[in-house]
Amino acid sequence: MNSSGRPDITVVVPVFNAAELVPAALSSVLDHTRASLEVICVDDGSTDESAMVLEQLAGTEGRVSVIRMGANQGVSSARNRALDRATGAYVSFLDADDSVPPGALDLLLAAASTTGSDMAIGKVLYLEGSARTAPLVTSPASGAPVVSNIHESRWLQSVSGHHCGNLYRRQLLERHRIRFDADLALGEDQLFQATAMVHAASIAMIEDTVYFYHHYSESSVTRRPPTLKLLHDDLEWQRRSARLFFSHGLERAGLDFLRDWSYSISNYWLKIPATFALEDAARFFSSLRAITAEFGVEPWHAGTPAHHRHLLELIMSGQDAQAYSFLATEEAHSA
Repeated sequence: MNSSGRPDITVVVPVFNAAELVPAALSSVLDHTRASLEVICVDDGSTDESAMVLEQLAGTEGRVSVIRMGANQGVSSARNRALDRATGAYVSFLDADDSVPPGALDLLLAAASTTGSDMAIGKVLYLEGSARTAPLVTSPASGAPVVSNIHESRWLQSVSGHHCGNLYRRQLLERHRIRFDADLALGEDQLFQATAMVHAASIAMIEDTVYFYHHYSESSVTRRPPTLKLLHDDLEWQRRSARLFFSHGLERAGLDFLRDWSYSISNYWLKIPATFALEDAARFFSSLRAITAEFGVEPWHAGTPAHHRHLLELIMSGQDAQAYSFLATEEAHSA
């Protein structure tokens, strides 16, 4: 506990059908962190044995508490419920199928507290599949934290952000009532991160890897056919991020969200012809045109691949049928 008697860090862990994975995730925090913790696990209506596993852990580990949501309400609602209960000086997030290397939270806490920063950011290592072997963090950190904020750092402006691998001063989240948008099926974490960075007076950045993101191909949203809601939410979180940045005098950063659609094209849009009728695709294309019209920007930049730019030019010129057909061609699917 710190001098105020509250935990140093609240770790928020949303859980949905992760009974086999969540013990390892929690162990990576509880067994290798010196800072005082409270770990709030939120069972979001799991239909497997997740709730039982969590209750057993809480029964033997006083730092762990469990919130049961009842029916599944989505990861954003689960995280928000935990944030409303959190008491730590700082907040960190851990997904139930991920892990943190030994000492990672201690390094982030040291960076935030010694610099007086509202946030501390480390590196995220993406691991494919179920393999849990990865380089481990060692202490002390490899170098002194670099302290800046989003208004001064072009690098921070260019980071769309992942909420995991970061430490947030809880007062920052409460003062500005920063929460996850439960209406979004995609991009809610990037919007949360962007909102926190906009309001943070200072951000400490360290070189160490502080989070292991385990990419399980069978559950990845990019491997499944998209829903119309997912497609529109992919537009919407970027629209909201751009509006956020514009409202805080960060127009250049805001426009960056609207000039780089290659990830969305490669992972979501290419599935449109096999999944949706032309009328649905046309409504989606119309939404993209509305966003670009709002900000007066063309949705490409100098580095946009030629075939992606061709697709975007068809959409922007209202040639929806041609854009729909192009998405099914070999050219559209080229790397």
